Amino acid sequence: MVADLAQSRLGERTVLAWERKGQKRTRPVIVRSLPPSSALDPEALARMRARLSEEARLAAYLEDPRIARVLGCYEVEGVLYVVSERVEGTSINTLISYSLQRNVFLSPEFCLYVGAEVASALHHAHTRTDESGAPLGIVHRDVNPTRIYLGTLGEVVLTDFARARSLLPGRVETSIPRPHGEAFYCSPEGLLEHRPVYEPVIGSPCC
Repeated sequence: MVADLAQSRLGERTVLAWERKGQKRTRPVIVRSLPPSSALDPEALARMRARLSEEARLAAYLEDPRIARVLGCYEVEGVLYVVSERVEGTSINTLISYSLQRNVFLSPEFCLYVGAEVASALHHAHTRTDESGAPLGIVHRDVNPTRIYLGTLGEVVLTDFARARSLLPGRVETSIPRPHGEAFYCSPEGLLEHRPVYEPVIGSPCC
């Protein structure tokens, strides 16, 4: 383990670690884990484990370079682990904070570039189908500057589909009331509980 990033009251833990092959370190990864049980709220933990497992299943259908990859889902001695790639770069949220501190605004061209790349990533997710050709209906539901990274080569990467809505068979409904994610960045459709994929009149994508 390199760094402990977060831990919840139910035992969900997120760490930065090194992937190894034998004694050789290959690349840094993000590892999220959930224990097999919790005395505090066993039902909530069971839902969280199901959602974490579903996120890994969903990731198998996302094959776009602008979406961070989930590398695998494992269970060891009852503990559920999901391993994701770590994006080498800086979050857009950090860039915004730096620009505000220095009173230097991000250029319109840069903002349009990031927006277009994120829109392309979302389009890829929205149009995924399963093996039979049935739409998966994937909607991220938590797009905000902390989920968008600018890589070291200038690439834009969208991360964290943990709160995504989908039509995967056996999907576990979240118990979190609307809106999902950060309300400040939520689409009007999401706030008003309208159809979340495309606004029916003007056809604009939402998150």
